Amino acid sequence: MKLSEIGEDGRRKVFPIEDEFEYFNVDSVITAIGENVDSNILIKNGIEFDEFGNMRVDKNTNETNIQNLFIGGDALRGPSTVVQSMADGKKAAEAILSKENIDFNFKYDSTTNKIELAATIQKGNICKQNKDDLVSEAERCLMCSTVCNKCVDVCPNRANVAVPSADLSESFSNLFQIIHIDGFCNECGNCETFCPYYGAPYKEKFTIFWNEKEFNDSINDGIFLTSKENDTLNFLLRHNSEVCKISLSKNGEMLSSSSRSVDFPNEMIWNLYSKFNYLFTSQF
Repeated sequence: MKLSEIGEDGRRKVFPIEDEFEYFNVDSVITAIGENVDSNILIKNGIEFDEFGNMRVDKNTNETNIQNLFIGGDALRGPSTVVQSMADGKKAAEAILSKENIDFNFKYDSTTNKIELAATIQKGNICKQNKDDLVSEAERCLMCSTVCNKCVDVCPNRANVAVPSADLSESFSNLFQIIHIDGFCNECGNCETFCPYYGAPYKEKFTIFWNEKEFNDSINDGIFLTSKENDTLNFLLRHNSEVCKISLSKNGEMLSSSSRSVDFPNEMIWNLYSKFNYLFTSQF
């Protein structure tokens, strides 16, 4: 395959190279190509389809024409994301609770120390399920509104890094801030596809650049360490589309700035560099 020009979506198009192949010796192959749903099985079980081949469902509950039979995910939508399938499950669960006249709202203690909360949320944990215990079911929630980091999980190149917000600034409300590493990113779009907030982290998150050309070619807010000399750190900074030069002392004090309109806390830049300098270019 080869990359071509940038398309309307901002990503490069991919084309096959004629008569170019790679051969691999393998013992087994598992195909995962997102095949179509076998609608014949659904039809034989009495589920109705419209003239366009779509299942007839209540859009508010995902209930089919068969009472108390709900459907969601790929079977309903065709190829879709895990997040969309989870949303379908939530919609159906809420509809079932309503049918059974069960008033249930899962809430967690918002006063719990956030860092402790983050440490207890392990995605591999399996909660013990009790037949009639709705609380244990709700505890399976990963609380993405508090600790998400989905863009970190799905990036094949580790171009998105979750940095504890307390190490950057106490003013951040989220437990972690996502820092994007431009040098690792090939713009595959995974983080955009799986973002539960319909974001595009590789285009929107604060970015660390490893060379000036990539900094200039991008529109991301971000920073590039231009030089380190005599205990002075010199950066190019882009914030809200404005570019400026700033210099920090070895203690993080602002020594100079080419712009007075850029309102960006130098303590965040200093904390980011002093605690996570391995994320920056290694040429210095």
